[in-house]
Order: sequence, then C-alpha cells, then structure tokens
Amino acid sequence: MPAAIREDRPWPLPQPGRLLELGLLADAMAAMAQSLNASFRALVQENLDSMRRHLHRNEQLLTQAQGIAHLGSWELDMTSSALVWSDETFRLLGYAPGTLMPTLETFFAVVLPNDHAAIHAALGTARERLGLIHTIEHRVQGPDGVPRTLLTQGRMILDPAGQPLRLAGTCLDITARKEAELALNAKRRRLSNIIASTRVGTWEWEVQTGVAVLNERWSEILGYQLSDLAPISITSTRSANRSLDVGRTS
Repeated sequence: MPAAIREDRPWPLPQPGRLLELGLLADAMAAMAQSLNASFRALVQENLDSMRRHLHRNEQLLTQAQGIAHLGSWELDMTSSALVWSDETFRLLGYAPGTLMPTLETFFAVVLPNDHAAIHAALGTARERLGLIHTIEHRVQGPDGVPRTLLTQGRMILDPAGQPLRLAGTCLDITARKEAELALNAKRRRLSNIIASTRVGTWEWEVQTGVAVLNERWSEILGYQLSDLAPISITSTRSANRSLDVGRTS
C-alpha cells in the first residue's frame, strides 16, 4: 500500500510530462476501441447482409421450384383464421400473387360449390385427428377463368400445450392427371360397350404370375359359368379348352 494512503497524506500529483503520457495513452486506447467497435459493426453487418442474400436466394429457388412443379404452400392460423399463401398458391387459385389478402372467404370463393362440404369436413377432421397428414381433392376456378383440380394436403402444428396452432400444407395441380384418368375411363367404357354388344369373349394372361382374366362371354363359349372356372388361372383355362376340344371331336 502506498505510504500516502497509510499515513493519510495527500496523493502526490503526477508530473506534467506524466500527465501528457497518460492523456496520449487514453486517446490511443479510445481510438483503438472505436476502431475495434467499427470493425465489429462492419463484420456483423457483412454477416447480416450475407445471410439476407442467402435467404433471398433460397426464397427465389423455392418460388421457382414451386412454379415448375405447380405446387403451392399455405398456412392457416387456427386462432385468427389468417391465411398465408405462396405465390404459386395464388396462381393455382386463379389470383395474381399479392393482389389480395388471403382469407377463407377468398379461398372458398374459387372452390366449386359441390366441393365445399368435403373441404369443411376435412378441416374438422384435421382438428380432431392431430399429427396426421390429411388429403383431399377439390376443384377450383378463379378470376383467371382456368378450371383446375387440386390435391391439397395439410398437417396440424401444435403449440407447447398440445393444442392446434396452425394448419400448414401444400396444394398440387393434378388437372392433367385427372383429365387423363377421365379419358382413360371413357375409353374403357366404350370398349366394354363394344365387347358387350358384339358378344366377344376376351381373356388376359399374366405370364409371370399365371393369373388369367376372362369375361363372362368367354366362359360361356367354353361351356361354363365364370364361377365354374374359379380360381381362374391359365391351368384351369387350358383344361376348359381341352374339354371343349374333346367334346367337339367326340
């Protein structure tokens, strides 16, 4: 302990030259602190800018991917009923992105009336059966005038207490697939009608499994009821053919 403190004497004042040195040292330390502070702020800002650019790029890639796949994303707040749509969801519903505030009203406005009940039922099921992915197909026709069929899927997100918080999901444009299915079903109906009207017997044989598929007329030609040949296989069909040949030759 300094003698001035032990003997309760006045603290000796530094010499003028010493004061100057201390002042210069303080100024240097202050300048160094400012420089370090400025460098730190610049580094933090650079990292923030890099993160923003990276996030913006990821958002661009996601938007491009959704547009290519015709797959939109959405989220419904279960408390406020507020909706969030991606740009592609706007387009799939027939709206220009960002031209209106998404709501349940603007959603149901473009859903065909016959599909409203099924969607309301799916929303109720999502509230009751938590943690599952719920799927529904429905039709829409928005302001752009284009009719579409969407495959919509959603899963309930829960709060820490296990209560429904948000319903998040996707909507996929399956219009082309549905049109192809309808066209294929129409062709099958026409072929079935032709076969029925001409009374042609038909059969198919799956070589790898040995499973055979016959129509009723083919079994009649063989002299059987279709149920008589069950279980139907290539073996039972051959046996029936041999029986028919024997009957003809005899």
